[in-house]
Amino acid sequence: MNSDSVGGELGAVAALGRLDTPDTAAVIEAALRLFGGESFTVSDLTQTGHPVVYASDAFTRLTGYPAADIEGRNLGFLQGRDSAQDAAAEARAALQEGRGVTCVVRNYRPDGTLFFNEQRHLPVGAAGELPRYLLVLQRDV
Repeated sequence: MNSDSVGGELGAVAALGRLDTPDTAAVIEAALRLFGGESFTVSDLTQTGHPVVYASDAFTRLTGYPAADIEGRNLGFLQGRDSAQDAAAEARAALQEGRGVTCVVRNYRPDGTLFFNEQRHLPVGAAGELPRYLLVLQRDV
């Protein structure tokens, strides 16, 4: 990723974070507008287990899972039995602190094939409030 795309991404995330009253539809609409062709998910942090409420088409191509198998589940299912990863623990700690983080995680496709996934975790919420959503941008590395 070059510095221009990183700067553009950070500006886009700042715009997402300024949504006055983010609701699921508004967050998904903004994410599609900003990152439409990229691999990403949106998870609802207000629900137990932080389920995915939206998975982009690029995400389904990256992982091999159809959206119906992803939505309603925590992204951790992609780690299979390999959930004791330092990167995953780092992502959970960042989420508890309400901050973003970038990490590389070992994930598995439906057929068991291992792939490495760079994830940018970006909490989304109204100013002064705890994040209500988590936007996760992913790319195969």
